[in-house]
Amino acid sequence: MRIDTILHPTDFSDGAAQACTVAVDLATRYDAALHLFHGQLLHTATRSELPLAALAETVTAEASRLVAHDATRHMPTVQVSQLPAVSAFEAIMERATDLRPDLIVMGTHGRGGLGRLLIGSTAEKIVRHWTGHVVTVRNAVRPEREPDGEGPGRPRRILVPVDLSAGSAQALDAARWLARGTDTQLDLLHVVEPIPPFYYGGNAQRGLAADGDLHHFLERSLREWSGEIDGATWTVTDGSAPEEIARVAKNRRADLVVIGTRGLTGLPHMLIGSVTERVCRTCDTPVLVVRDVT
Repeated sequence: MRIDTILHPTDFSDGAAQACTVAVDLATRYDAALHLFHGQLLHTATRSELPLAALAETVTAEASRLVAHDATRHMPTVQVSQLPAVSAFEAIMERATDLRPDLIVMGTHGRGGLGRLLIGSTAEKIVRHWTGHVVTVRNAVRPEREPDGEGPGRPRRILVPVDLSAGSAQALDAARWLARGTDTQLDLLHVVEPIPPFYYGGNAQRGLAADGDLHHFLERSLREWSGEIDGATWTVTDGSAPEEIARVAKNRRADLVVIGTRGLTGLPHMLIGSVTERVCRTCDTPVLVVRDVT
């Protein structure tokens, strides 16, 4: 993985502002150019030139403060652009296709229920359709600050949900890249989801939770699959994968969740949804979605 160019789509909302904080942190930490982008919707009368320019000034000032307080950071090149569009999703996809960023960092409103069913989520659509890596930051997320109060801290703990797939392997590689040269803690998590009782001949208890022997077997398999990682932890839990990932991330005070995705579309997506999208929607920790390119 590399991070040379970051695209931050914004609608100037509170959620976008929180995502922008994460984008600036990543840009200064990994010496990446930061591109601020706004899709100017044709059905709105609001002009965005002034707020976009003001955002660039704010980003530059914040980056300057971070660099002044941390000699390992770098001052990023900050660029701005906007496109007229019928939808924010189409505008972001067009800008991303032209720019080819290594990372898109954007906010999500975490919409659920009927609202999400009717109008969807731009962030979820980007996660589903974009061919590169995406960081989503929920509207409720408040990035933690350094002890001096001058900016968000580097990830001290990264949670990596894995299912032993190629996508999970790429997510783990990305997490290890982010943690390289630091004392960042990596936590690997595998969730055993409930299996319908009829698979066990009506034994409902086996269908509700995996037994201890299976947990130990899966943990050993996880360790063998991942290889030795200094200071890492390996955990197996039962339950709904999105709920367990969000719960473990909160309980362990993870700074970042790094997860893979297969990018399901069409009927398969409609029928089973996407664990990754549900994690982005519900997790109070910023989520880095690593695309499975195999």
